[in-house]
Amino acid sequence: MTDDLRDALVRLSERGEPAGVEALLERIETDLAAGPGRTASIGGGWRLRFPWGRRALFAATLALVVALVAAALVVAPGSRSGTRRVASNLAMVPERLEVSHRAALPRRGRPARLLVPSGGSLWTTSARNGGTVLYRLDGRTGRRLATVELHGRVVDLAAGFGSVWVVAADRGAGQPGRLVRLDARTGAVQAEVELATPARVATGAGAVWVTDPDRGVLDRIDPRSDRVDGTLAVPGATAVAVAGRSVLVVDTADDLVVTVDAPSLQVLFRSSGIDPAPESFVVSGSRVWAISDGAGSVVQLDRSGAAVGPPVRLQGPVTGAAAGSAGAVWLAHRGGSVSVGLLQPGRSVLAPAERVRRIPADALAVSRNGLWVLDTGASTLTRLEAR
Repeated sequence: MTDDLRDALVRLSERGEPAGVEALLERIETDLAAGPGRTASIGGGWRLRFPWGRRALFAATLALVVALVAAALVVAPGSRSGTRRVASNLAMVPERLEVSHRAALPRRGRPARLLVPSGGSLWTTSARNGGTVLYRLDGRTGRRLATVELHGRVVDLAAGFGSVWVVAADRGAGQPGRLVRLDARTGAVQAEVELATPARVATGAGAVWVTDPDRGVLDRIDPRSDRVDGTLAVPGATAVAVAGRSVLVVDTADDLVVTVDAPSLQVLFRSSGIDPAPESFVVSGSRVWAISDGAGSVVQLDRSGAAVGPPVRLQGPVTGAAAGSAGAVWLAHRGGSVSVGLLQPGRSVLAPAERVRRIPADALAVSRNGLWVLDTGASTLTRLEAR
């Protein structure tokens, strides 16, 4: 897929449901990777064969995606379905956010600061007895839908390709770490990929990406085979994110942000001067935000991974972040009178959610029902909606 076409779809997604368009983009890239004359899946069970190759398949799929997005944009304003389109309004009215719903999490072990949306669900974890319990929660009520127990310490989660990807480390007795693939609907284990010392995971551009700071590498996993199909040396590789067909990785050894072409695994840029070095990324539409959690610093990056303007300094360490609409980013921090707010492109000040002052926030996630806030101390999830 060309960058221009992908950017056009991303801009459409910023006006509607970003998660839905991104999921369709991932499916297009995965099916196109099958090549000419291969079988591509459509819908739940239909399978069609396209002997005339990738261009015809791409054109047909792209037309379908654009039509679906356009239809959604036309229908949404007048829709009277039971699900309110809160997420698309969150970027515009942070000052109107109010507590809409609270849910208690199971008090089993030590909660981790991980909260990942996947379709209509949320995933979070709790560590206990040398292992980790993962919970799949209803994205509207926070009610527990499934429980998965894994051996080892879960250090990161990501959603993509109809699955939740779990990085498990510290298994003990010299056992390597692993990437566990779970069915996003049921929580069933679909596959396991052994990796030495994995740390962070991201999905997109037709692959799953895992960093390993001890080995100093970025591993690319093919979601069709669940195998590593490429490795790139990145000293001290930690945070990772996918933006279009580019993969951004933090090189802690040289304090760089390395931008990698996803299909070829070739390094495109090595950007320095981001101080302090990012500890995480948030991709929001066509924009990338680099976050230095401990320093409470947030900066927008361009396509090469270089900083766009000076960093925005918050009043305390960043404790949570999630993509908003129109390229904005939701942030939670410790310090000041308001702990949750929205940072929009081109702004130097966080727009605070005034009506939810000092709500404890250890992680954030945006679902179709609102902005979810995880409080690990109280083991609760709080849903915020714009009223």
